[in-house]
Amino acid sequence: MKTKIAEMTDQALAQAARRYNQGMFGDTGEGYNPYTAEMDSRATRQAALAPRDMHAILRDLDRCDCSLARECGTYDEVRVATLQEELRAAEAAEAQREANKVAAFWAEWTPETTADRRAQWNTAAKNAGRQARVVDIQKAVGFAMVDLKKAVKHYRNA
Repeated sequence: MKTKIAEMTDQALAQAARRYNQGMFGDTGEGYNPYTAEMDSRATRQAALAPRDMHAILRDLDRCDCSLARECGTYDEVRVATLQEELRAAEAAEAQREANKVAAFWAEWTPETTADRRAQWNTAAKNAGRQARVVDIQKAVGFAMVDLKKAVKHYRNA
């Protein structure tokens, strides 16, 4: 019994697309392939469900709210207002993500942790010798020098 294309998993669909191309077109893979068409359709549907980033919203807003749109008569106030509201929501979400990132950083880098990691860094740097690269030391200790510098500067000024 044949499986309907719409019911196939993504992995099975990719395998079927490769088999179809090899069987029908040889190595060239040129021509219509119903399996790749279904993969494209799924990707389009998935992209439509995903939240848009600020760059996409700004690009659409620039297209809708410009002098050319006003001159040509394609300006749509409702669409522009919708895009502006979507942009405000995206900016608020971005600000929240950034605040969470900062809070997580300071929750991890307490004064005690910073002092311990600074000592760990200094020990690793001394053991590595003069030819050591920062990247190698970072891999050895498990944290970035930039984060250590940021925390040391913060607690020194506090």
